[in-house]
Amino acid sequence: MMRKDATGKFTTGNNSGRQFTSEMLKGNQHAKGNPANRTSFDGTQVMEKHPCWKGGMQKHKDGYYIQYAPKKRMKHARWVYMQAYGEVPAGHVIYHLDGDVYNDDVKNLEAITRAELIKLNNK
Repeated sequence: MMRKDATGKFTTGNNSGRQFTSEMLKGNQHAKGNPANRTSFDGTQVMEKHPCWKGGMQKHKDGYYIQYAPKKRMKHARWVYMQAYGEVPAGHVIYHLDGDVYNDDVKNLEAITRAELIKLNNK
């Protein structure tokens, strides 16, 4: 915001002369005196102890995610496919044949190219 000061020169900003601090970036949630959100990762937690993780699995709008190593996760469908058929070919994604992202049965999973996925999603 542009303003004129007492001398008639333009100045920028509307922080009333206050020095900008990193606390201003954090907003009210992390302002001084307010604790972080209880579901936020604070660096000391590991996934299996986080409130959103239930038995190493997390239900998400994109399907289930699993924790396969400390601080590492992947989609459950990808893990199931890899257990049955080996590595997913480069440039391929796992597609649910019935369209249900929560149905991770091996018979329901197929590795398709991203180009094929775009064609299927545009039908």
